Amino acid sequence: MSENILYINSEQMKHLCRYEIKYSELLKNYDYVLLSESYVFTIDDMLAAIENIKESGDDIETLYEEWFEPLDKFICTSDEYRVGFENSPYGFEEIDNLPDRYDYLSDIFDEFNNALYEHAEEHCTLDEAIEYAMSCIEQCLDNEKKPVGEREYFDQYKKEFLEICEEEEISETDISLCRKFADELSNNEDVTGLKFKAYGYYYGSECYEVDYDKAYEYLIKLYNITGERDYAQLLGDLYYNGICTDGKPDYDMAFKYYSVGMLGESVYSKYKVAEMLSTGKGVVKNIRSAYKIVRNVYEEEWKDFLKSYEILHFGASSFAKAALELGIYEEGLKKYDEAYRCYLQAEFAIGLILHEHFKEYEELADKIRKRIDRLKLAPPKKNVRIPIWSILRGYLRTEIGLQLNIHKLDDGNIKLSMSQLPKRAIGREKLREKLFVTEIETGFCGLLDTVDFIFEDAIVVIPDNINEPVVFNDIATCHEDYGHGIDFYLYNKLTARIIGKYYFRHPDEQVKKQYNMITFYNDNMRLFVRCITEIEDLSAGDDIYIIGDKERFKRKLVDVRKVSESELCNPVEFYMNYKVEKIY
Repeated sequence: MSENILYINSEQMKHLCRYEIKYSELLKNYDYVLLSESYVFTIDDMLAAIENIKESGDDIETLYEEWFEPLDKFICTSDEYRVGFENSPYGFEEIDNLPDRYDYLSDIFDEFNNALYEHAEEHCTLDEAIEYAMSCIEQCLDNEKKPVGEREYFDQYKKEFLEICEEEEISETDISLCRKFADELSNNEDVTGLKFKAYGYYYGSECYEVDYDKAYEYLIKLYNITGERDYAQLLGDLYYNGICTDGKPDYDMAFKYYSVGMLGESVYSKYKVAEMLSTGKGVVKNIRSAYKIVRNVYEEEWKDFLKSYEILHFGASSFAKAALELGIYEEGLKKYDEAYRCYLQAEFAIGLILHEHFKEYEELADKIRKRIDRLKLAPPKKNVRIPIWSILRGYLRTEIGLQLNIHKLDDGNIKLSMSQLPKRAIGREKLREKLFVTEIETGFCGLLDTVDFIFEDAIVVIPDNINEPVVFNDIATCHEDYGHGIDFYLYNKLTARIIGKYYFRHPDEQVKKQYNMITFYNDNMRLFVRCITEIEDLSAGDDIYIIGDKERFKRKLVDVRKVSESELCNPVEFYMNYKVEKIY
């Protein structure tokens, strides 16, 4: 049975747009209504529709079904025969990111959606939608008669314009408008306008030269209105450096505002409070409290780093900074082993992104390297006898737990392989997240699928069946009549006991294979994607095809380098999801 379709012309569409005819009247005796030609929805159509809507007295549900919903379908269709909004008249000087006639009509239509659609994210009444529509039309027609500098806009458009201009290069006209809008908004104590001026005067911008007195004026207003940490910490900097106090630092006021920033979880403010506590500036000197603050920052950044390093290495730079800062405090307390551990972690973290962002992090990387060189007095060892707990710190006593596999070696020794429990899937396979391991005597810091220890002259007391994996979340040293060893516990239940002397081998001595890692942008040019390829003759800047199941995508390489397995943030399989083809 064929579908019964009504094709309507522009004149019929005009009647529908103006609510001079209801959709159900057109649809009578037909299955679908389609346009036989495209139609432009005009301001006159909207004015007529508003009058007819008011005169009809129809309820919300009727208006939605008879007017808005069918129009919305015609507007949203991808067919060439569709309804589009009217553009501004010829000769009107349009400004990017400010509304023209098309934008006003589109916004009006969105507001009617908010009034008529029951599942709309934002709601307003029909009267409010009509009032908004009339205001938009009045402003649109009025602006079309004026030069750019004399036009008036609703605050929402001014705010959006300022926010966009903060992120991109702007023209002379944009600069003039930014200043105009910022003045108008800030005079009404609007946060967007105040922030635009405060940051402009503080950092300098295309609209404003650096003027710390004016920056202070707007930052104080912002802080008094919002109480937000970002404004507090900038005020703290101004007082700390004596910029707005005749060149004389006011440490009391600086400490006050940094403390506000710290309570707002600003890492920068936490560092500044710790610095002032350690030096006694503006507060009674208290190195213990300073150390505690920096230690807490490090632990939080460590957790965040482990959660997110596989996705563009988010958190790598902030963790590197936190590890460096804690290392400096540990070194000051003459805890040199702990300081060296922190510096190794900082070096590893910054190394994940340094090759892609060298200029941005070169100074931080150089500071880390100098600290390492100063503490590294002896060459790294290949094999070392160290406590297992020192390798697994941070992973013990957790809810997730670890998995232990026991392997008998041909030479009579036993290898213990410890790994995280599988907890996420790639395709049908569950993958284990890697362990972030730092060992100072071998000078190793990296990510490992398994941490392996070799036991010499070993005895496996528990379990009886060593071929089954053992789950544990704590360890302890045990003492038997025939030697010392390690007990493995899961919530106080003994799950394994191995007796014998053991040592840790530098992982890069065990697995020397390196992989060809390439980096490219994803389709929105914002996030990095990494994958492993066997193609050797690739360089940064080369064009490649990424081969998918049904199509292939052209991409430009950002980086190409050799990596060891311990430098991979995920198991090797994770990076083999793409097939790569070089474009010659």
